[in-house]
Amino acid sequence: MALSMRILLGLTILLAARPAVGDGVDHYELAPSVLRAAGAPPIYPAGVNNPSLGNPSGPPPEGAVPTPLLPGAPNSVAPAGASTWPASNPASPSNAPVVIGTPGAWNPPPSVVQPPTYSVAVPTPAPAAAIGPPSQACWYTRAEYFHWNERSGGTDFVNEAGALYTLGYTRQFGVERFRAELFGGQVNYQGYDMYQATSSSPIEYIPLSNNTDYLGLRGEYELVLAPAAWEGRAAFLVGFGTRFWIRGFPDGTDAQGNMVPSIQETWWTFYPYLGLETHLPWGSNLEVYSESRVGATALTYQLSTVDTNPLWPQPGIMANTEIGLRGSHFFAAARVEVMSWSPSPLVWGSSAQWNQPNSVMFTAGGRCGFMF
Repeated sequence: MALSMRILLGLTILLAARPAVGDGVDHYELAPSVLRAAGAPPIYPAGVNNPSLGNPSGPPPEGAVPTPLLPGAPNSVAPAGASTWPASNPASPSNAPVVIGTPGAWNPPPSVVQPPTYSVAVPTPAPAAAIGPPSQACWYTRAEYFHWNERSGGTDFVNEAGALYTLGYTRQFGVERFRAELFGGQVNYQGYDMYQATSSSPIEYIPLSNNTDYLGLRGEYELVLAPAAWEGRAAFLVGFGTRFWIRGFPDGTDAQGNMVPSIQETWWTFYPYLGLETHLPWGSNLEVYSESRVGATALTYQLSTVDTNPLWPQPGIMANTEIGLRGSHFFAAARVEVMSWSPSPLVWGSSAQWNQPNSVMFTAGGRCGFMF
Protein backbone atom coordinates (compact mmCIF):
# COMPACT_ATOMS: atom_id res chain seq x y z
CA MET A 1 0.00 0.00 0.00
CA ALA A 2 2.71 2.41 0.92
CA LEU A 3 4.55 1.44 -2.27
CA SER A 4 1.48 2.08 -4.40
CA MET A 5 0.98 5.49 -2.88
CA ARG A 6 4.59 6.39 -3.56
CA ILE A 7 4.23 5.41 -7.26
CA LEU A 8 0.98 7.42 -7.66
CA LEU A 9 2.53 10.44 -6.00
CA GLY A 10 5.57 10.25 -8.31
CA LEU A 11 3.40 10.08 -11.42
CA THR A 12 1.40 13.07 -10.18
CA ILE A 13 4.56 15.11 -9.63
CA LEU A 14 5.92 14.06 -13.06
CA LEU A 15 2.76 15.08 -14.85
CA ALA A 16 2.63 18.40 -13.04
CA ALA A 17 6.24 19.18 -14.06
CA ARG A 18 5.75 18.29 -17.80
CA PRO A 19 5.45 21.37 -20.10
CA ALA A 20 2.26 22.03 -22.07
CA VAL A 21 1.92 20.42 -25.47
CA GLY A 22 3.51 22.57 -28.17
CA ASP A 23 5.54 24.75 -25.74
CA GLY A 24 9.18 25.30 -26.63
CA VAL A 25 8.66 24.80 -30.42
CA ASP A 26 9.97 27.56 -32.69
CA HIS A 27 7.57 28.67 -35.45
CA TYR A 28 8.62 29.98 -38.86
CA GLU A 29 5.33 31.18 -40.16
CA LEU A 30 4.26 34.18 -42.20
CA ALA A 31 0.64 33.81 -41.20
CA PRO A 32 -1.01 32.39 -38.02
CA SER A 33 -0.77 28.59 -37.93
CA VAL A 34 -3.92 28.14 -35.82
CA LEU A 35 -7.06 30.07 -36.60
CA ARG A 36 -9.94 30.08 -34.11
CA ALA A 37 -13.37 31.45 -34.71
CA ALA A 38 -15.37 32.62 -31.72
CA GLY A 39 -16.64 29.58 -29.80
CA ALA A 40 -15.29 27.19 -32.46
CA PRO A 41 -12.74 24.42 -32.10
CA PRO A 42 -9.22 25.04 -33.34
CA ILE A 43 -8.65 25.00 -37.14
CA TYR A 44 -5.31 23.73 -38.41
CA PRO A 45 -3.66 24.08 -41.85
CA ALA A 46 -4.43 21.41 -44.37
CA GLY A 47 -2.45 18.23 -43.82
CA VAL A 48 -1.56 19.04 -40.21
CA ASN A 49 -3.18 16.54 -37.84
CA ASN A 50 -1.02 17.14 -34.85
CA PRO A 51 -0.66 20.80 -33.82
CA SER A 52 2.66 20.00 -32.24
CA LEU A 53 4.02 19.28 -35.72
CA GLY A 54 2.77 22.60 -37.21
CA ASN A 55 6.39 23.67 -37.60
CA PRO A 56 9.43 21.37 -37.69
CA SER A 57 11.95 21.91 -34.99
CA GLY A 58 14.94 24.03 -35.85
CA PRO A 59 15.32 26.59 -38.62
CA PRO A 60 13.82 25.80 -42.03
CA PRO A 61 16.13 24.09 -44.49
CA GLU A 62 17.99 26.29 -46.97
CA GLY A 63 15.90 25.07 -49.89
CA ALA A 64 12.72 26.20 -48.13
CA VAL A 65 13.66 29.89 -48.22
CA PRO A 66 11.34 31.59 -50.72
CA THR A 67 13.09 32.82 -53.86
CA PRO A 68 12.40 36.50 -54.54
CA LEU A 69 9.84 37.17 -57.20
CA LEU A 70 11.07 38.13 -60.67
CA PRO A 71 10.43 41.75 -61.60
CA GLY A 72 6.82 42.16 -62.62
CA ALA A 73 5.65 38.79 -61.25
CA PRO A 74 2.53 38.84 -58.97
CA ASN A 75 3.15 38.31 -55.26
CA SER A 76 0.76 35.40 -55.08
CA VAL A 77 2.48 33.32 -57.79
CA ALA A 78 5.79 31.58 -57.33
CA PRO A 79 8.42 31.89 -60.02
CA ALA A 80 8.67 28.83 -62.20
CA GLY A 81 11.01 26.24 -60.73
CA ALA A 82 11.51 28.12 -57.40
CA SER A 83 11.28 26.33 -54.03
CA THR A 84 8.53 27.72 -51.80
CA TRP A 85 7.77 27.42 -48.12
CA PRO A 86 4.08 27.69 -47.20
CA ALA A 87 2.96 30.27 -44.67
CA SER A 88 2.08 27.62 -42.11
CA ASN A 89 5.40 25.79 -42.63
CA PRO A 90 3.99 22.24 -42.73
CA ALA A 91 6.31 19.34 -42.39
CA SER A 92 6.08 18.52 -46.10
CA PRO A 93 5.69 21.36 -48.66
CA SER A 94 4.11 18.91 -51.11
CA ASN A 95 0.91 18.51 -49.08
CA ALA A 96 0.39 22.15 -48.06
CA PRO A 97 -1.10 25.13 -49.88
CA VAL A 98 1.45 27.37 -51.59
CA VAL A 99 1.12 30.91 -50.23
CA ILE A 100 3.94 33.38 -50.60
CA GLY A 101 3.94 36.55 -48.60
CA THR A 102 5.04 39.97 -49.79
CA PRO A 103 8.74 40.46 -50.59
CA GLY A 104 9.06 42.75 -47.59
CA ALA A 105 8.40 39.81 -45.28
CA TRP A 106 11.42 37.90 -46.58
CA ASN A 107 15.06 38.19 -45.81
CA PRO A 108 16.65 35.70 -48.20
CA PRO A 109 20.38 35.17 -48.02
CA PRO A 110 22.40 36.76 -50.83
CA SER A 111 23.20 33.34 -52.24
CA VAL A 112 19.66 32.87 -53.52
CA VAL A 113 19.23 36.32 -55.10
CA GLN A 114 19.05 35.84 -58.86
CA PRO A 115 20.82 38.39 -61.06
CA PRO A 116 18.62 40.35 -63.42
CA THR A 117 18.34 39.13 -66.98
CA TYR A 118 18.28 41.32 -70.03
CA SER A 119 16.94 40.78 -73.53
CA VAL A 120 18.76 42.23 -76.52
CA ALA A 121 16.46 43.83 -79.06
CA VAL A 122 17.53 42.81 -82.55
CA PRO A 123 16.49 45.52 -85.02
CA THR A 124 14.47 44.31 -87.98
CA PRO A 125 16.42 44.96 -91.18
CA ALA A 126 14.87 47.62 -93.36
CA PRO A 127 13.56 46.35 -96.70
CA ALA A 128 15.99 46.75 -99.55
CA ALA A 129 15.31 49.69 -101.78
CA ALA A 130 14.01 48.85 -105.16
CA ILE A 131 16.50 49.21 -107.99
CA GLY A 132 15.15 51.66 -110.43
CA PRO A 133 11.61 52.93 -110.73
CA PRO A 134 8.56 50.59 -110.76
CA SER A 135 7.01 49.32 -113.98
CA GLN A 136 5.55 52.23 -115.95
CA ALA A 137 4.03 52.61 -119.41
CA CYS A 138 3.66 55.74 -121.52
CA TRP A 139 1.86 56.64 -124.75
CA TYR A 140 2.92 59.84 -126.49
CA THR A 141 2.77 61.78 -129.72
CA ARG A 142 5.34 64.07 -131.29
CA ALA A 143 5.09 66.75 -133.97
CA GLU A 144 8.36 68.14 -135.30
CA TYR A 145 10.01 70.10 -138.03
CA PHE A 146 12.11 67.80 -140.22
CA HIS A 147 15.07 68.78 -142.37
CA TRP A 148 17.19 66.50 -144.55
CA ASN A 149 20.38 67.68 -146.26
CA GLU A 150 22.74 65.99 -148.74
CA ARG A 151 25.94 67.80 -149.64
CA SER A 152 28.34 66.91 -152.44
CA GLY A 153 31.34 68.76 -153.86
CA GLY A 154 31.01 71.53 -151.27
CA THR A 155 27.45 72.44 -152.32
CA ASP A 156 24.00 71.39 -151.21
CA PHE A 157 22.65 68.69 -153.46
CA VAL A 158 19.33 67.95 -151.69
CA ASN A 159 17.27 69.84 -149.11
CA GLU A 160 14.02 68.52 -147.69
CA ALA A 161 11.88 70.29 -145.10
CA GLY A 162 8.46 69.72 -143.59
CA ALA A 163 6.54 68.18 -140.70
CA LEU A 164 6.78 64.64 -139.39
CA TYR A 165 4.40 63.09 -136.86
CA THR A 166 5.18 60.30 -134.43
CA LEU A 167 3.13 57.95 -132.29
CA GLY A 168 5.22 56.28 -129.60
CA TYR A 169 5.04 53.86 -126.69
CA THR A 170 7.53 53.46 -123.83
CA ARG A 171 7.59 50.76 -121.16
CA GLN A 172 9.96 50.56 -118.21
CA PHE A 173 10.63 47.52 -116.00
CA GLY A 174 12.97 48.46 -113.16
CA VAL A 175 16.16 49.65 -114.86
CA GLU A 176 15.14 48.45 -118.35
CA ARG A 177 13.33 50.76 -120.74
CA PHE A 178 11.88 49.91 -124.15
CA ARG A 179 10.69 52.39 -126.77
CA ALA A 180 8.79 51.89 -130.06
CA GLU A 181 7.75 54.59 -132.55
CA LEU A 182 5.81 54.86 -135.79
CA PHE A 183 6.45 58.07 -137.76
CA GLY A 184 5.58 59.52 -141.12
CA GLY A 185 4.77 62.62 -143.15
CA GLN A 186 5.28 64.42 -146.41
CA VAL A 187 7.96 67.09 -146.84
CA ASN A 188 9.07 69.40 -149.64
CA TYR A 189 11.96 68.32 -151.84
CA GLN A 190 14.45 70.71 -153.43
CA GLY A 191 17.23 69.04 -155.36
CA TYR A 192 18.53 68.10 -158.74
CA ASP A 193 17.71 65.70 -161.47
CA MET A 194 20.70 63.95 -163.05
CA TYR A 195 20.01 64.04 -166.75
CA GLN A 196 22.09 62.41 -169.50
CA ALA A 197 20.89 62.86 -173.07
CA THR A 198 23.02 60.02 -174.53
CA SER A 199 25.39 57.48 -173.10
CA SER A 200 28.30 59.57 -174.35
CA SER A 201 26.86 62.89 -173.13
CA PRO A 202 27.96 64.39 -169.82
CA ILE A 203 25.59 64.20 -166.86
CA GLU A 204 23.61 67.36 -166.29
CA TYR A 205 22.21 68.44 -162.94
CA ILE A 206 18.85 70.09 -163.47
CA PRO A 207 16.94 71.68 -160.55
CA LEU A 208 14.02 69.59 -159.35
CA SER A 209 11.16 70.39 -156.98
CA ASN A 210 8.89 67.70 -155.66
CA ASN A 211 7.55 66.10 -152.49
CA THR A 212 9.07 63.29 -150.46
CA ASP A 213 7.02 60.81 -148.46
CA TYR A 214 8.43 59.32 -145.24
CA LEU A 215 7.18 56.30 -143.35
CA GLY A 216 9.24 54.52 -140.72
CA LEU A 217 9.69 52.65 -137.46
CA ARG A 218 12.04 53.17 -134.58
CA GLY A 219 12.97 50.98 -131.59
CA GLU A 220 15.27 51.58 -128.62
CA TYR A 221 16.42 49.65 -125.58
CA GLU A 222 18.29 51.25 -122.70
CA LEU A 223 19.35 50.73 -119.11
CA VAL A 224 18.52 53.48 -116.61
CA LEU A 225 21.31 53.32 -114.03
CA ALA A 226 20.65 55.56 -111.03
CA PRO A 227 23.36 55.63 -108.30
CA ALA A 228 21.86 55.68 -104.79
CA ALA A 229 23.94 58.75 -103.90
CA TRP A 230 22.06 60.76 -106.52
CA GLU A 231 18.74 60.08 -104.72
CA GLY A 232 16.66 59.86 -107.89
CA ARG A 233 17.87 63.22 -109.21
CA ALA A 234 19.84 61.79 -112.14
CA ALA A 235 20.60 58.55 -113.96
CA PHE A 236 22.98 57.23 -116.60
CA LEU A 237 21.53 55.88 -119.84
CA VAL A 238 23.22 53.07 -121.78
CA GLY A 239 21.44 51.72 -124.81
CA PHE A 240 21.09 51.18 -128.54
CA GLY A 241 18.49 51.99 -131.15
CA THR A 242 17.48 51.15 -134.68
CA ARG A 243 15.63 53.26 -137.22
CA PHE A 244 14.04 51.95 -140.40
CA TRP A 245 12.30 54.17 -142.94
CA ILE A 246 11.16 54.38 -146.55
CA ARG A 247 11.84 57.55 -148.51
CA GLY A 248 9.69 57.85 -151.62
CA PHE A 249 9.77 60.34 -154.52
CA PRO A 250 6.65 60.39 -156.69
CA ASP A 251 6.73 61.01 -160.45
CA GLY A 252 7.57 64.60 -161.39
CA THR A 253 9.27 66.92 -163.88
CA ASP A 254 12.46 68.92 -163.56
CA ALA A 255 13.00 72.58 -164.37
CA GLN A 256 13.49 71.75 -168.09
CA GLY A 257 10.31 69.73 -168.27
CA ASN A 258 12.04 66.36 -168.31
CA MET A 259 10.00 63.52 -166.86
CA VAL A 260 11.44 62.14 -163.62
CA PRO A 261 10.13 58.68 -162.65
CA SER A 262 9.34 57.77 -159.06
CA ILE A 263 12.16 56.54 -156.87
CA GLN A 264 12.05 54.75 -153.53
CA GLU A 265 14.90 54.45 -151.03
CA THR A 266 14.99 52.05 -148.09
CA TRP A 267 17.12 53.03 -145.11
CA TRP A 268 18.07 51.14 -141.98
CA THR A 269 20.55 52.31 -139.35
CA PHE A 270 21.78 51.00 -136.01
CA TYR A 271 23.16 53.32 -133.31
CA PRO A 272 24.54 52.67 -129.79
CA TYR A 273 24.49 55.59 -127.36
CA LEU A 274 25.16 56.89 -123.86
CA GLY A 275 23.00 59.40 -122.06
CA LEU A 276 22.06 61.29 -118.92
CA GLU A 277 18.63 61.83 -117.37
CA THR A 278 17.92 64.44 -114.67
CA HIS A 279 14.94 65.21 -112.42
CA LEU A 280 14.25 68.42 -110.53
CA PRO A 281 11.10 68.58 -108.33
CA TRP A 282 8.88 71.59 -108.98
CA GLY A 283 6.06 71.90 -106.47
CA SER A 284 4.31 68.92 -104.93
CA ASN A 285 3.30 66.97 -108.06
CA LEU A 286 5.53 68.28 -110.86
CA GLU A 287 9.14 67.90 -111.93
CA VAL A 288 11.38 69.41 -114.58
CA TYR A 289 13.25 66.64 -116.36
CA SER A 290 15.80 66.34 -119.14
CA GLU A 291 17.09 63.47 -121.27
CA SER A 292 20.22 63.70 -123.42
CA ARG A 293 21.87 61.03 -125.57
CA VAL A 294 24.92 60.92 -127.80
CA GLY A 295 26.05 58.04 -129.99
CA ALA A 296 27.04 57.01 -133.49
CA THR A 297 25.23 55.73 -136.59
CA ALA A 298 27.50 52.71 -136.47
CA LEU A 299 25.94 50.63 -139.26
CA THR A 300 23.66 51.84 -142.08
CA TYR A 301 22.17 50.14 -145.10
CA GLN A 302 20.59 51.92 -148.08
CA LEU A 303 18.93 50.46 -151.17
CA SER A 304 17.42 52.49 -154.03
CA THR A 305 15.20 51.42 -156.90
CA VAL A 306 17.64 53.20 -159.22
CA ASP A 307 20.05 50.26 -158.86
CA THR A 308 20.15 46.81 -157.30
CA ASN A 309 23.48 47.39 -155.55
CA PRO A 310 23.07 48.58 -151.94
CA LEU A 311 24.98 51.49 -150.48
CA TRP A 312 26.63 51.56 -147.05
CA PRO A 313 26.83 55.11 -145.70
CA GLN A 314 29.71 55.46 -143.27
CA PRO A 315 29.23 56.22 -139.54
CA GLY A 316 28.31 59.66 -138.32
CA ILE A 317 26.99 61.11 -135.07
CA MET A 318 23.64 60.74 -133.37
CA ALA A 319 22.49 63.08 -130.58
CA ASN A 320 19.25 64.29 -129.07
CA THR A 321 18.05 66.20 -126.04
CA GLU A 322 14.66 66.71 -124.45
CA ILE A 323 13.54 69.08 -121.68
CA GLY A 324 10.05 68.94 -120.25
CA LEU A 325 7.61 69.22 -117.40
CA ARG A 326 6.16 66.01 -115.97
CA GLY A 327 3.35 65.31 -113.53
CA SER A 328 2.00 62.08 -112.10
CA HIS A 329 0.23 61.12 -115.35
CA PHE A 330 0.97 63.72 -118.04
CA PHE A 331 4.04 65.38 -119.52
CA ALA A 332 5.00 67.89 -122.21
CA ALA A 333 8.48 68.54 -123.58
CA ALA A 334 10.58 70.15 -126.33
CA ARG A 335 12.95 67.92 -128.26
CA VAL A 336 15.84 68.30 -130.73
CA GLU A 337 17.69 65.52 -132.58
CA VAL A 338 20.40 65.19 -135.20
CA MET A 339 21.70 62.16 -137.11
CA SER A 340 24.45 62.22 -139.73
CA TRP A 341 26.20 59.88 -142.14
CA SER A 342 29.51 60.12 -143.96
CA PRO A 343 29.69 59.36 -147.72
CA SER A 344 29.30 55.75 -148.75
CA PRO A 345 31.94 54.02 -150.90
CA LEU A 346 31.44 54.29 -154.66
CA VAL A 347 29.55 51.48 -156.36
CA TRP A 348 28.96 50.79 -160.03
CA GLY A 349 25.47 51.44 -161.26
CA SER A 350 23.99 50.50 -164.62
CA SER A 351 26.06 53.13 -166.45
CA ALA A 352 28.26 54.95 -163.93
CA GLN A 353 29.62 55.00 -160.41
CA TRP A 354 27.59 56.65 -157.71
CA ASN A 355 27.35 56.90 -153.93
CA GLN A 356 25.39 58.45 -151.09
CA PRO A 357 26.94 61.83 -150.22
CA ASN A 358 27.24 63.42 -146.77
CA SER A 359 23.75 63.32 -145.25
CA VAL A 360 22.30 65.03 -142.18
CA MET A 361 18.86 64.70 -140.62
CA PHE A 362 17.69 67.35 -138.16
CA THR A 363 14.38 67.46 -136.23
CA ALA A 364 12.97 69.87 -133.66
CA GLY A 365 9.53 69.81 -132.09
CA GLY A 366 7.35 68.99 -129.13
CA ARG A 367 6.32 65.78 -127.43
CA CYS A 368 3.44 65.14 -125.05
CA GLY A 369 1.77 62.08 -123.60
CA PHE A 370 0.29 60.34 -120.58
CA MET A 371 1.67 57.69 -118.21
CA PHE A 372 -0.07 54.85 -116.43
